Amino acid sequence: MDQETQIVMARVEKLGEMSEAEELRIVNEIYSDGIVSRNEAETLFRLNEMLSATDANWASRFQEAVADFLLTREAPEGWVTEEEGEWLVAQVQMDAEKPSVTELDMFLAVLRKAEGAPVDLAQYVMNAIAN
Repeated sequence: MDQETQIVMARVEKLGEMSEAEELRIVNEIYSDGIVSRNEAETLFRLNEMLSATDANWASRFQEAVADFLLTREAPEGWVTEEEGEWLVAQVQMDAEKPSVTELDMFLAVLRKAEGAPVDLAQYVMNAIAN
């Protein structure tokens, strides 16, 4: 991540919000090499946690990036493995026991797009929605 993106992230952490231009900057930086790595995906989760309120544009970009990472960048393509499901839940549970609305929508987007996913992940999502 370049210095300008780090400055934007520090500002977001301090204020708990970001502009549409900042959203675009961060997403473009992460996708600049055409590959979303696990480290970059984790950065998106940390950024999502910093936001006091998320808008529809950010939520959509966040969901798309996480689904893209899990389903097209990690093998086997189109599937969420047991290990990936555990990683995904761990990212969400780092900041709270219950997923936020944006995180629930992200889980649902991943499950809708996946050709297959672990039963444990689907059960976690169903329990989170029910509670």
